[in-house]
Amino acid sequence: MPGPEETTSLSKAQLNTEPVKLELPLSGKIVTLRAFPPANMTIATRAVFLRHTSFDPNEVGDLKPGETPTEAQGQKAVKSEKIPAGAITEINKITAQHMMIDFDGSSERPLERLLDECPYDDYTAVIDKCNEIDKATSLDKKK
Repeated sequence: MPGPEETTSLSKAQLNTEPVKLELPLSGKIVTLRAFPPANMTIATRAVFLRHTSFDPNEVGDLKPGETPTEAQGQKAVKSEKIPAGAITEINKITAQHMMIDFDGSSERPLERLLDECPYDDYTAVIDKCNEIDKATSLDKKK
């Protein structure tokens, strides 16, 4: 972890905090999204994924105290079961719930209103934009 005098490659000046407006393709309604995913969203979506993953420390091999396993050793130890399609739906809903600030000018129940008042393609446009924002604001370039 960087010390107080060290910095990471994404500084506060680089992190845009202005909300993102998105016009929905079919309904024409406007959705406002957060400029970056909040930590609670990342924690919740990872929890869904991790429910279908296990770790076998015996697969890492013999390590000396304080030694860090290589990426290959770590990947060998992680066992991903088949992720059910329903998990992706759950992750998308968590994403929209945390990223949506308002729907068509109102901050009252934005996700529920989107799901009740718009076609599915409008919902997928929101998810696609949320994923684009997540990727653009992540230090993890593997996303």
